[in-house]
Amino acid sequence: MSAIVLVRPVHFPPGREDVGLEWLRVAMQARCDAGMTYHAILRSRVDPHDYAAMMIWPDQTTYDRWHVSEERGHFFADQPHYLVREPTSRSLLIEP
Repeated sequence: MSAIVLVRPVHFPPGREDVGLEWLRVAMQARCDAGMTYHAILRSRVDPHDYAAMMIWPDQTTYDRWHVSEERGHFFADQPHYLVREPTSRSLLIEP
């Protein structure tokens, strides 16, 4: 099975960058606890307000289990207060 790679652009509301980054870090740890194998929070070198969250899941089954979990629902209920989401790109990892 191929690993699933998700890349999500992230934009924080004005004045909410610090609290938004902390929320994102906590959410990433919850994903790791649920089986995500790697993550990174990226900031643009051109626009310091432009971020992206990259997540690698070992397989579709592990991601699907997280996606329908109660814990994920909890994080995404709070999410609008901390960041503005854009569509997530989804890829398969060909080589680590």
